[in-house]
Amino acid sequence: MKKVWGIGLLVIFLLLIILATLAQPIAQWLWFKEDAGYLRIFTLQYTAKAELFAIAFIPSLAILWFAFAGIRGQQAVYSIDSEPGSHQLSLLVSLLQDKGVLISKLATLILGFIFAEGFAGNYSDLLIASHGVSFGKKDPIFGLDLSFYAFRLPWYQDIANYLFGLVFFALAISVVIYASKKAFSRTLNLRFAGKGSDLIFPFSGIILILGSLQAFLSIFTSLSAPGEIFVGPDLAGMVGLRMLFGFVALLFLGGVYLLFLYKKQIEVRPFLIAVVPAGAWFIVAVQLVPYLVLKLRVDPDKINADRPYAKNALAFTKFGFDLQDVQVQNPPVDPEPSPQEIADAGSTFRNMRLWDPHVLQSALEATQSLRPYYLFNDVDVDRYMLPTANGKLAEKLVMLSPRDIYLPGLSQEARTWVNTRLGYTHGYGIVMAEVNKSTDMGQPSLIADNIPQSTIPALPITQPRLYFSDFTHSDGSPADEYAIVDTKSPEIDYPTQQGQATFKWTGDRGILLNSFVRRLLFSYVLGDWNILISTNMKPTSRLLWKRNVLLRAKAVYPFLSFDSDPYIAVDSGNIYWILDGYTTSDQIPYSQFQVFHGREVNYIRNSVKVVINAYTGEMTAYAIDPSDPILETYEQIYPNLVQPISKIPQGLVAHLRYPEELFKAQARTLTLYHVDRATTFLENSDAWSIANERGLNGEKSRMPPYYVLMRLPDEPRDEFLLILPFTPLGRENMTGWLAAHCDPGHYGQLTLYKFPKGDQIPGPAQEELLFVQDKTIAEINRNLNNDQSRIIVGNLLVIPVGKSLIYSESLFLQGRTNGFQSIPELKKVILATQSKIVVADTYQEALQQLFGGTSVQSQVLPQNQSPAQGSKPNSNAVPSLTSSSIPRSVAQSAASELQAAQQALTQGDLAGYAQHVKRAGEILNKALSHQ
Repeated sequence: MKKVWGIGLLVIFLLLIILATLAQPIAQWLWFKEDAGYLRIFTLQYTAKAELFAIAFIPSLAILWFAFAGIRGQQAVYSIDSEPGSHQLSLLVSLLQDKGVLISKLATLILGFIFAEGFAGNYSDLLIASHGVSFGKKDPIFGLDLSFYAFRLPWYQDIANYLFGLVFFALAISVVIYASKKAFSRTLNLRFAGKGSDLIFPFSGIILILGSLQAFLSIFTSLSAPGEIFVGPDLAGMVGLRMLFGFVALLFLGGVYLLFLYKKQIEVRPFLIAVVPAGAWFIVAVQLVPYLVLKLRVDPDKINADRPYAKNALAFTKFGFDLQDVQVQNPPVDPEPSPQEIADAGSTFRNMRLWDPHVLQSALEATQSLRPYYLFNDVDVDRYMLPTANGKLAEKLVMLSPRDIYLPGLSQEARTWVNTRLGYTHGYGIVMAEVNKSTDMGQPSLIADNIPQSTIPALPITQPRLYFSDFTHSDGSPADEYAIVDTKSPEIDYPTQQGQATFKWTGDRGILLNSFVRRLLFSYVLGDWNILISTNMKPTSRLLWKRNVLLRAKAVYPFLSFDSDPYIAVDSGNIYWILDGYTTSDQIPYSQFQVFHGREVNYIRNSVKVVINAYTGEMTAYAIDPSDPILETYEQIYPNLVQPISKIPQGLVAHLRYPEELFKAQARTLTLYHVDRATTFLENSDAWSIANERGLNGEKSRMPPYYVLMRLPDEPRDEFLLILPFTPLGRENMTGWLAAHCDPGHYGQLTLYKFPKGDQIPGPAQEELLFVQDKTIAEINRNLNNDQSRIIVGNLLVIPVGKSLIYSESLFLQGRTNGFQSIPELKKVILATQSKIVVADTYQEALQQLFGGTSVQSQVLPQNQSPAQGSKPNSNAVPSLTSSSIPRSVAQSAASELQAAQQALTQGDLAGYAQHVKRAGEILNKALSHQ
């Protein structure tokens, strides 16, 4: 009976292990089938891996079977008197004689499985190699298409490394068995039947042959190996490559010699004959000869010697980072824009960004989070068609942010499982602000805000709920908080005066939890047994899993690397996430490396845009660069996974942006590779650096790229651009700037403006030093940087206007009151040209001071603007008071209340702010009612 119980428990234990192993794949399969909707992504990885495992398992078994031949069928022929104390070794020999076959079979199976499983992990390299398309571009040394390096070479290396590792392990087993027999023979005075060294010579020969194959493949990988100045071989390196062919040949011949050598006893001489010539050739020809070439030929005339190879580095690096079609302009730079240039740049001035994204995020957190369980993770810059003063729609630059759900913000008492998984399931709405406006109290001028969602007619939002978003942990890493919808417990939509409004998700995605088995499965996978035991479940309840848009996209498009800053766009009343997907490689010959998403790459394309509906989770990828060979290869592997860009909703086309991370990688590359002449490149006489600026806390930091809506010099219309200035390496004067076009028709076009080398044009850091030295700004810093408040410096923007440059920077005031969430307010606006700096309370005043003699108010910012037709009333605006319409005493009383309101808002006292504004309104209403 005990035996039966033991067997039963063992069976249950084994079943639990199997179920635990299969639980995660089954859960993933259900997610792909019922939610993501593209099952081939899931099934192909298992079928391809299984096929590769089956292919590798046979040679693994065969080679390991021969390796263990030394302990099968070996019998001790005779024994004479052995040494004392060797009884245990005798027992071991007897055990091996009795169980040798069984032991070798088990070891062969186990080790064969391990080797085959390891090799099967290379299934993606096999898929890429078998579906790879041509790049249409050949390397300059061997004349091979780049597809050989990007697609097939990694697969060949996988095969060579697998076989080398397997045979080396088999050789090690043979050596250990041979050495053990020798030890037993000496200790126990045993003689063994059969030959003990049958396999050592053949395995050694195969090792040398496989080593020659690896050395041969390394010849091709050396074309993408970093050198002293550039990637790829220079003149000395090319000599070494040619010599390496001889080393490969000698190593191969030595392997063939050992492979067919048969000896009864191990001897050193055959190994020396096989290895010494190859080793000597490697030292003399591969190492010494290139060194002599370097010292005697290259160093005395490096420029001429390495010029052809530097040309390769310039050409292939520009190809790798998609810089081969950069339009280079060499405009003169004037100290001041002309009146005509100011008039032509009217929309540029009307869209000058005053708000720093980080500062705006802090302001939104303080004024628009509204509840502690809402959070603004990020602020993005985009352009929308919005009404102007005359009622017509025009493209305007805005900053917007989604109001995400933030479960850690719930009080400890409210953080129950029902609340966190069934109740608080989604964020609500967006906040949008105009980039160059603020209220009278220095707060952002909002176009869309509040709960329920409030917006203008030109920007309808009919579905403001965000079930899928860029949820993050406190350290900024992606968070994946699942939710269960359509349960007996209502979903909390948003707070109201009466309590909480509720909502029911009506999407058609998610995983049905309509059975005990499914609930058990996801209880185990998610580590939450409440899914199994909760009484709130219904047969129609659905699990929303992988709600973080980055994790969601990575699961369906594993071959893409995604930009870490997804951004939202509003179209046809819905909120969408747009993610930039990259294809990358580190195998392109002569292309310089850049660290991108934690790994070094020397080829990158923003080939895919992924659009995710924030409410339904529906996800579609569009090929923004269909000519990318890597994308074409994956389209062969996963048909219909990526749609043509022509199928993207037209309303979203206007919100496509050139991605910042790609732009920064290209800008870093251009600091050295912006030159065309190999001589200049080798001399490093025109190296650049990305410009520095003063950070929010006054520290020196690299300037981030920034989006602007402006008209480029000599261009007929305004465009949405991503721009970044450059300075010479080790200097702070500006030497040029790079612009990436974002609008349809010009998307992806890069324009590089190079300034005359003899002109002294202040860079961002130099201009900020001039700002600090300005008397007005210095006085502001002295007066407002104290124990009660501090000045926050916004981004410095360098905006081209005609043939000159305008510098713009905002100063924000933030309180230091302990225990309150301080609300930054726009305090001063700084504008400057190369010859003039002005500081004003508002952007309009600063612009008037800077260009006062050019009637800028009528040309750029018309005075007496009436409210835009269809515009949203600004709930944060403070009404102006005029002595002509209201008695002075009443105006003074209302002004006092408004000043008190502003002080309360600065201290984060929203209740006090509301109370003082209400009193001011009552005073004014009472005065007006008596007129």
